Amino acid sequence: MVSIHQAFHVRQSTDISDSGEGPRAWFFYEQDGQVYRHYDESIRFLQEFWSTNGPFDALLGFSQGATMSVLLAATLPPHLPKPKFLFLSGGYAPHTTPSHNVLSPTKKLDIPSLHVIGRADTVVPASWSEALVTCFEDRGDQPVVVVHHGGHYIPTDVENRKVYREFVMRFTTRSPSLLSDSTSLKPSL
Repeated sequence: MVSIHQAFHVRQSTDISDSGEGPRAWFFYEQDGQVYRHYDESIRFLQEFWSTNGPFDALLGFSQGATMSVLLAATLPPHLPKPKFLFLSGGYAPHTTPSHNVLSPTKKLDIPSLHVIGRADTVVPASWSEALVTCFEDRGDQPVVVVHHGGHYIPTDVENRKVYREFVMRFTTRSPSLLSDSTSLKPSL
């Protein structure tokens, strides 16, 4: 598993920090969401990372990371293999600029995906996450959508872990015992 953190520091009025570095972002909205500042640098960085270090089996993205995962998968050059699947939580459909030439109602991403949506999410409203689901081809058994009653997080209860495991196992040759119900899934804080 490889973890890549957002490239740009977020300026904020508080000193709350999750890692000592402060919050980070892949891009910033300007002009009421019509311009994504730093999007081009971020997508180039991710494409280069994929080209140099990949390919990878999957992309897991949370919040803005989910949105960037979708945009990365949609913009990988044709000579590079796409991920086998995307696991997206608290993500949202790109509103404008970077997505206009990449995703549309007639140009959808044909990669299996699992979407985790929180009904009480006050950071990314459920309707935004539901709009992200529509960016994918409907193949009957995918996209897979998990809706929970909580907020902006990935639920790790037994029932949801079972859904995640079953989805991931569709794309792996590893033993299902590696992802058994007894597997401890703890978020890194």
